[in-house]
Parts: sequence; C-alpha cells; structure tokens
Amino acid sequence: MSNCFSDKYVRLRLLYQSSTVKVWLVRSRIGQSLCVAKCANRCTSAATDIFLEAILLQDLRHPGIPIFYELMEENTEIIMIEEYVFGVSLHQYLLYNQKISQETFLNFAIQICEIVSYLHFHRSGPIVYLDMKPEHIIVCGNRLKIIDFGIANFLPISGKNIQKFGTKKYAAPEQKSGKPIGVYTDVYGVGKVLEEMLKHLRPTERIHFRKLVLESTRRNIHFRSKDIRHLICQLNQKKNRINQNRKYLEVSAESLK
Repeated sequence: MSNCFSDKYVRLRLLYQSSTVKVWLVRSRIGQSLCVAKCANRCTSAATDIFLEAILLQDLRHPGIPIFYELMEENTEIIMIEEYVFGVSLHQYLLYNQKISQETFLNFAIQICEIVSYLHFHRSGPIVYLDMKPEHIIVCGNRLKIIDFGIANFLPISGKNIQKFGTKKYAAPEQKSGKPIGVYTDVYGVGKVLEEMLKHLRPTERIHFRKLVLESTRRNIHFRSKDIRHLICQLNQKKNRINQNRKYLEVSAESLK
C-alpha cells in the first residue's frame, strides 16, 4: 500500500457520497489521466469493504469491468483508485431514449450477460456480483461497463449465506430473505434489468423477449434459469433470427424493383 495519495492525485469533484463512503473524480499528477477514488475511514466496516473490493478487482481483466489501479492510505482514509468510466448510466440512457430498437436491446443484453459470465466462470472461482441494476451499468457509446463491485464476492463453496444485497427492486428473493445465494441470483438481477429495458421496446417487439425475461426472474430458484450462458445462447439465437429476417426482407424488396 502506498501512503502518498495527495502527491499522486488531485481531487476534482465529489461524484457520490454516503454516510460511510465518498467517491471522487481525481486526476493523476503524473499522466494527467482521470481516475475514480473510493474513500472510507479506516476505522469503519466500509474500509474493510473497499479493501475486499480491491482484492477482487485486482484479478479481473475484462473490457466491461473498470481497471483497478492501486490501494492507498492517507491520514485516516483507505482509498481505492480505479479507472474512470466516461458515459451515462443505463438508467439515464433509458430516460433519454424512451424507445430503443431490438438491436440495441440485444446488444446491451448480450454484453451484460457476457460480463456476468466472465465473473461466474472466473479462473479463481465463481464470483457473484449481487448488485445488478441500471445505475451500475455505464453506456460508453456502443459498449457497456459494470461498475461498483462493493458487495461482489466469491461464491461460498459451503453455500453459506451472504447477507448483503443492493437495491430491493432488483435483488433476488433469496437475497432479501437471507437464504443461500448462487450464480442464479445474478441471473435474476440481469433479468430484472432486461425487464426494465423491455419497457422501451415497441409492444409488438416485447413479445419476443417476455418468456426469456420471465424465466430469468422466477422467484423460485428451481424454476429460474440457473446458467447465464443459457441466457446468452437464447439472446444470440434471437439476434440471428432477427438478422436473417432482415436479410430476407432486403432480398425480397430488391427482387421487387
């Protein structure tokens, strides 16, 4: 751990603040690059959470996950430095774009699932994200990144409970009731995000994805889709079918000229 935060970074503005954590936009004094600094008092449980988040992030390498740079201390704070992701949250994106195309829906849905799949099949063992919601998904042009791994964790081999969850609206029933969680818990969270995106499709297009969303968000884990790869497969099949239909219509239109 380094102890020279002020020597290396300049705080620009506060991005987020809770009772225990502050998140700053900072600039590196050396390369002038923008970063995010997540700070907490060393004597709080939030500091432990940041430390554990840093341990988790330092081993993750995926274009859809912010890069972890370093963990530092200064005075009474523990500070995690990570990549600054420039873009708007999916929540904001959907507010700005009341109608989205099937192509956008599928593009975003597949990317979200692929990031989660990377976590679930990580070489060090399955990682569960546990806090999926539109506010944690950043739209960077046509690419998506998932931020805030504050309650992500390696899946307990023993099946013991993880007592943390994020927003109740997107949390799986087993999270809210304190029951054992699994990779199927993230499938539920992804399904709830897709459900939110579904509202922005045309009514005639929603029907193509309703079953998929329903299977991902069943309250009973025994009837819910349990593998994120199955969801990716279904989405890719629908994407291929849409592309084939489009090509057929283009050929038909050309033949009528």
